[in-house]
Amino acid sequence: MSTTGRRDIHLSLTADQADDLISALEAHRGSFERLEKEAGHGFGLPAAYWTGRVQEVQELLDAVRRQEPGDDTGLQGEGGAGRELGQAD
Repeated sequence: MSTTGRRDIHLSLTADQADDLISALEAHRGSFERLEKEAGHGFGLPAAYWTGRVQEVQELLDAVRRQEPGDDTGLQGEGGAGRELGQAD
């Protein structure tokens, strides 16, 4: 993932919202994987472009998953009401 133009995003999410975010990112990655496969057959942008996009979304997914409960740096229950997604600097 590119380090230029980075933004820190701090979110307070319910467990369902966190699950929805992960599901949406997985679907987004899947759409890039389909485009990567199509590019291998000569359609659209080069496959290397889509491979890079798949990797970027995967890195984002990995970052979100690192914030799951049990990881002291991120998503943490607050009285069962929600979890906070963020990066400690």
